[in-house]
Amino acid sequence: MPHLLTVAGSLRAGSSNAALLAAVAQVAPPDLTVAAYPALGSLPAFNPDREETAMRLPAAVRRWRATLAAADMVLVSTPEYAHGIPGVLKNALDWVVGGSELVGKPIGVINLSAASRFAFPQLIEVLTVMSANVVPEATVVLDLPRRGIDAAHLAANPVVAATLREVLAALVASLSTRPPGVTPGAEPLVRAYREEESASLLDCIAELQDAERVIDGRLRPGRDIASDYLDAMLEECRRYAGQIFVIDVDGALAGFTTVYTRVPFERLDEPPGDYALVAELLVRREYRRRGFARALLAHGERYAASQGATELRIGVLRDNAAARALYLDSGFRPYIETLSKTPTA
Repeated sequence: MPHLLTVAGSLRAGSSNAALLAAVAQVAPPDLTVAAYPALGSLPAFNPDREETAMRLPAAVRRWRATLAAADMVLVSTPEYAHGIPGVLKNALDWVVGGSELVGKPIGVINLSAASRFAFPQLIEVLTVMSANVVPEATVVLDLPRRGIDAAHLAANPVVAATLREVLAALVASLSTRPPGVTPGAEPLVRAYREEESASLLDCIAELQDAERVIDGRLRPGRDIASDYLDAMLEECRRYAGQIFVIDVDGALAGFTTVYTRVPFERLDEPPGDYALVAELLVRREYRRRGFARALLAHGERYAASQGATELRIGVLRDNAAARALYLDSGFRPYIETLSKTPTA
């Protein structure tokens, strides 16, 4: 029987968001279990030092992450504070950015006010960057009073109840359309590339090039360059102490990244020494929105650090908004910006 976890982004005792989520439980079908998470307020302020060492995670954080992992779906309703996501909810999400509890998990978001124009899209953006499966049909706006509503009245309101049932139906339906592969909450397998996988890697290289051609139409088709590009990657791995890593999903190659750990600064106006570089990163289309890109990036970073790198760089096309958001969220910051134009006489 599928299980839905509801999360209210307000700690107010008479929260209308909590009342709405309680109404969800009242209108849910008998073959769906619904439970609210009551303890967001017990989570300490997010500290990346503690998050990176699981043995030191506070008990409240462990409970929060375990509850998320055990849920099949999540439904969130939150108010807007000062044109943003309430701190208690953002803090709770920060504690799972480094985990896989939300990866690929169906999530719905209900906004209770049409006047709330900032927190709603911000929350969807945060969940998307975290590789949650934000279900469009379960992401709705209900313009309800901010105070004085309770679960019983909401569940008895035919318009509200019908909307909530549609949200639940969309979340349940998304479970059956989940892409094949690992179960949400499981860690993807990242490992070194093997020579016998060259055909699959060539497919990945071609897909990466063709994706970039959508942004810059001057680039050559992926199949035209894939073989020579792979040869160049392998040569640069030898030259710059690099490694190709892949995502393995039930024996299928779902994506890859190439990391060079000893790229020398060559210009006289650059710092002495060398730096590490994430040269390529791709997750194949059918495996996206499940945290695989983030897993590849994190694995590449750990590899670079293990080889003694003190600086890690990555390039991104200006109009590749999704990749840029991932890299910024992973701690990269703009360094050098190349500007381009067509010269005129």
